[in-house]
Amino acid sequence: MVQRCSDKLNMKTLRAGASGLVLVLALAACAHPEKMAQSHGIDMRGSFTQAAAQPQDAKVADLDNWLADFQSDELNALVAEAVLNNRDIQKVEANVRQARAALTGQTGALLPSLNAGGSATRSRTNVDDGMGGLTEVRADTYSATLDLSWEVDVWGQQFQKRGAAYADYRASEEILRGQRLVTAGTTAQAWISLIEAQESLELLTQASEIFDQSAQMVRRRYESGLVGALDVRTAEANAAATRASVQLRKQQLVQAQTSLEILLGRYPGGEISENSTLPALDPVRVDAVPATLLARRPDLAATKATLVAAELRRSAAWKDLLPGFRVTGSAGWREGDVDLISDPERLIWNIIGGVTQPIFNGGQLVAQAKAADARGQEALADYTLTLLDALRDVEVSMAYEREIREQIKFLAQAADQSERAEQIAFDQYSRGLIDIFALQNAQRDSLNRRVSYVAGKANYLRNRVQLYMVLGGGIPGDVRSQIAGVVDPEPPTTVR
Repeated sequence: MVQRCSDKLNMKTLRAGASGLVLVLALAACAHPEKMAQSHGIDMRGSFTQAAAQPQDAKVADLDNWLADFQSDELNALVAEAVLNNRDIQKVEANVRQARAALTGQTGALLPSLNAGGSATRSRTNVDDGMGGLTEVRADTYSATLDLSWEVDVWGQQFQKRGAAYADYRASEEILRGQRLVTAGTTAQAWISLIEAQESLELLTQASEIFDQSAQMVRRRYESGLVGALDVRTAEANAAATRASVQLRKQQLVQAQTSLEILLGRYPGGEISENSTLPALDPVRVDAVPATLLARRPDLAATKATLVAAELRRSAAWKDLLPGFRVTGSAGWREGDVDLISDPERLIWNIIGGVTQPIFNGGQLVAQAKAADARGQEALADYTLTLLDALRDVEVSMAYEREIREQIKFLAQAADQSERAEQIAFDQYSRGLIDIFALQNAQRDSLNRRVSYVAGKANYLRNRVQLYMVLGGGIPGDVRSQIAGVVDPEPPTTVR
């Protein structure tokens, strides 16, 4: 359980007259943001549970170059285009720039502020000349000033607020890295779905032609008096239903095309096409251990940075109850002749040091500090939940990698046997050995088995992409080279 130091630094302690030095030492002892991140309370095992069931003769998954598994230059180009043009990434990039600007602003709060000013005044007055008249007197006055103000960060809360801003900036960068990975993975999965839709449409189109041929064969047999009208109607109904399925598959193909176009930042016109076939992937095994997720997963790195920021702001909020020290100063000239302003002998300056101690503000500062405590607890819970989700995602994807691969073997056997059964049924019906219903069952079963086989291969490929995503795979090198200098602006020089 994380020890919350705010309980030690309550208003009773402040009213008890504890010295500022004691308070600072107590706060310094409490400020351990990294320890907060290690207090998730989850038993991080030495290996994933599903690791033991992996094929040990399989190649080790290359997390940093995972696109190479699919052996497709077209896919690489699509991923690069998506990372460059995807609107979600552009939104997150804007958030990174906002966080960088906030960090710059918070850095400026540590430094003195210096303002320059100047003025010129012309006045006219009428003065009694002693003889019953008035004399007009004109006066010109010029002034130049420099004003200095600096809040001395004695207790370090301003530096902690700057550290929190830096952690926010790092979190935004990790969110950007995660969005790029999600975009790359989602693009790959959309590419797989597009090929699946195309292959399924081709199967249905071929089946529709076969069913039309079957309907023609049944009509010839009917005209020869070998079968009844029921066979003709049944065969034609089957052919019409298959043609309707072809139209449905065309709609699904358009949906797959437009989904991919949206990811690429293109107009969703359903015009993109892919002539590839679903690639055959070799099995892989994962040598990573659960602890590596803490370094690889962008979402974990982002929530950890958010937790660090919350802890730093929590500590700074309690320090705001301590006395503040401010130094102000000014220097300038005020003369009737502008040429005299540059004379050092006429310089006027002052410097003032002051101390402020909050005494009563309606409990606002204490309430703000307690709210910061609650936000820290929320950030820790969010980090823990994200870690649990990450561990679950990896375990499930590793299990699916094995199970779907086994499923594909059986689907391939089922598709092959069903296609052979269809050929046998067609031959037997043409010789009058079986009825029309047995033929149709064989034809539909063959079609469904082949479509299921295509869907199984696509699911396996999509899960492989998902496995790389949940393991925190990087943007592959060949894609990264295409986007270099465009989406990775130089980070600011900062002190952690």
